[in-house]
Amino acid sequence: MTLTWGWDATHSNLGGVPAGQGAGYTTGTPDIKWTAEDWAAHPGAVRIDQDAASSDLSADALDVESGAATPESVPGWTDRAYDDYESGARPGQRVPAVYCSLSVVQSVADALVANPSRFPPKLWVAHWGITMDEAAALIGTQISGLTVIGVQFANRGAFDSDVFDSAWLASVASGPTSSPEPPSAATTEEIMAPLPELAQGATGPAVRTLQGLLVARGFHLGTSGPASDGIDGEFGPLTHAAVVSFQEEQRISADGIAGPVTWPLLPES
Repeated sequence: MTLTWGWDATHSNLGGVPAGQGAGYTTGTPDIKWTAEDWAAHPGAVRIDQDAASSDLSADALDVESGAATPESVPGWTDRAYDDYESGARPGQRVPAVYCSLSVVQSVADALVANPSRFPPKLWVAHWGITMDEAAALIGTQISGLTVIGVQFANRGAFDSDVFDSAWLASVASGPTSSPEPPSAATTEEIMAPLPELAQGATGPAVRTLQGLLVARGFHLGTSGPASDGIDGEFGPLTHAAVVSFQEEQRISADGIAGPVTWPLLPES
């Protein structure tokens, strides 16, 4: 499975986003809703309907959260959005998905049981507090019977970080007069670059992300942490040694510091 790293942001925060696969809003207040110029500047961006009335049937995803759509609106929106997708009403529209937090997924699933959709939606789940590696592992799995095609896993200030199933991003409708521009899949470098520079002695979630990527690369970080795999959020000697070894493998400066040169090289393609 091929993955694409990306981001989502409101209109007012677009000045602080990196390059690469984006996602924005077709509905909402002026500070949230993207303008025509925003969409033109980010071709292939995922389109999110945040309207409480779930009015945009051409969107790629329906936002289910407080102030937006409800779980009960999912079956009807999905069927109507799928009709638009199949007819090519908007070239570039993707197979319908639902965006919601992990705690809301079961309510969405219950609504689909009570009112079955002809085309069960895909799931883009917000699950903060996990590492990039853990987020990637969720793609393609099922949560409450819904297939995960996207995971929003971290807040970077001006934007949220996401990982998407590249196949879903490419599942675009064609129109009678034009073909959509394919989404950018080469976004890892741009998304990884804003991560903080880390050195021995650092602690916190970013260190856990670093350690998760190192463990995925086959480095042994000891037996600390909840899963006894060395992922403990503490940048100690073993993590330092692993970073140095990785940098030597990549033939970059082996200073043991995870910075803008090292971060983009860590995720396995």
